[in-house]
Amino acid sequence: MINARNPMFSRIEMARPRKARSEDDGRLEVHELLGLTVRSPLVFLSGCETGAGSEWMDHPVKGTAELTLAQALLSAGATNVILTLWRIADAGAGTFAQAFYSSLSRLSANEALAQAQRHMAVDARYGNPFYWAGYLLAGTGAQDWSSASVSVVADTFTGKTARPASRP
Repeated sequence: MINARNPMFSRIEMARPRKARSEDDGRLEVHELLGLTVRSPLVFLSGCETGAGSEWMDHPVKGTAELTLAQALLSAGATNVILTLWRIADAGAGTFAQAFYSSLSRLSANEALAQAQRHMAVDARYGNPFYWAGYLLAGTGAQDWSSASVSVVADTFTGKTARPASRP
C-alpha cells in the first residue's frame, strides 16, 4: 500500500498472528524494512503497485524517485524482487505466480519472469498486457539459493516476528 504523503510509511499489509503482541500491527513499512537484514535470493511482491512511487498514481510515465517497497527490500539485502507497477487483478495474479514459479527451478529469475509473461500473453483469459506487463524484476537477476533464508513476509505468517538486525 503506497502512502503518498510519506513514502517511508508505504507498507505491506499482513495477517496478524492470533496471539500478536501490541507492537505487531500487521504492517511492514518501508522504514522497518530498512532496519532488517533480508537474506533471500528472491522476494515476490504480488500486491498492487509494490514498485510504484506516488508519482505513478498521477502520471505513470514519470518513473519514481521515491523509496518503494521493492527498493527497501533490495536495500535490506534481498538479491531480487519481483514487483508490480500498477494495480493487478487477483484473477490473473495467481496464474502469473504459478507460471513464474513453475519455471524458476530451471531458469534464472529474469528468465522465469519473461517466460511467465509470455505464457500469460498467449492465454485467452489473460492475454491483455494489463495482467502481465506490470510485473518487473529489480535486482541482479542472479540466484544463490545457498544463502537463502525464510523471507521476512513468510516469517510473519509463521507467527515469528522479524527483528531488525544490528548494523556493523
